[in-house]
Formats: sequence, C-alpha cells, structure tokens
Amino acid sequence: MDDLPRDPFDALPHYAERLRAEFEPLPHAPDADTCAQLEHEASALLMSLLAIEENAVARSGDDETESGPEFQRLERKLDLVLELLSARLFEASAPSERNVQMSAAGARWALGGSAPAPGSAGIVSIYVHRLLPRALRLPAEVLHDEAGWLRLRFLEVGEACRELLVRHVFQQHRRHLAGTRRAQRTP
Repeated sequence: MDDLPRDPFDALPHYAERLRAEFEPLPHAPDADTCAQLEHEASALLMSLLAIEENAVARSGDDETESGPEFQRLERKLDLVLELLSARLFEASAPSERNVQMSAAGARWALGGSAPAPGSAGIVSIYVHRLLPRALRLPAEVLHDEAGWLRLRFLEVGEACRELLVRHVFQQHRRHLAGTRRAQRTP
C-alpha cells in the first residue's frame, strides 16, 4: 500500500455508514501466512459484495425485465430470506453496530472505551453489507489517538484486494453523494 497515504482518510474517497465492526488487538503484527489468508478471504467477500451491488444496480434500471414480474417476485423473496438469515446470524455472533467511516486504506469509528496504543497491530472486522453475514477481516494498525476515535490503517493488502476495496468504497461514496443530491432536490 505504498502509494496510499499513511492516514487512511487523506485525499481518499470514503463513506460513513452504520456497520458492525470491531478491532481485535494482537501482541504482534499478523504473520505473512495469516495476512495472505485474510487477503484471500477479503478478496472473495469483496467480489461477492460487488456482484450483489452490480446486480442491484442493473435491476434498478429495469422496470420491466424480460423475465417478468414472476421472476422479480421470486428474487425479492430470496433477498428477504437472505436478509432474515443474515440478521439471525448477526444476532448470534456479530459485534454491535457503530458509525463507521471507511476508505480503501482504513477505517475509523467512535470508541466506547479505551483505545489500543497507537502502533498496535491486530485484525479489523467490518460487516460491510447487511446481506453478507461474514465480515471483511484485514490486518490493521492503530494510528494516532483522535479524541475518542479508533483510527485504523489496513496493513499488507495486495494489489488485487486493494483494487476491490477501492471499487467498493467508490461505489458506496458515489451512492452517498447521489442520496445527498436527491435529498437536496426534494422540497
């Protein structure tokens, strides 16, 4: 991640959303094998997420598809089942929701307690979509303390995973801007 700024929010698109997230401090930075495994899992999760998002965008542009209303109804039912299943899985194991700001280089959120020391390494887990009951898990480093905020920089993220992160964050950032513009136009 040499070409990304040290601070994950300097000059990078980012978005803010209510997400389930947690940071697990470790006594030392994750080893190369752990980082590779986390990157592989993160890439797979991000590819799934991007496929879901692209499919939703494609569907929103079609009022009447070739498959007709029967297929659309079936698809909405499947979406509901996935959402209910994800909610049930979240109840059992996921961390609590918080206001998370995320960029392709890191994440931050308000702390409810004491912060790990700056420079501490660990694994950040962020549930980036309500239909995916798996967290995006990446090695991360705690940056300087920012008055009650936990500020993290992703570590050891390869080029392919970084590109997927950039696409995800850009889509969310663009969606947020579009929502803001729509809200401003509405009287």
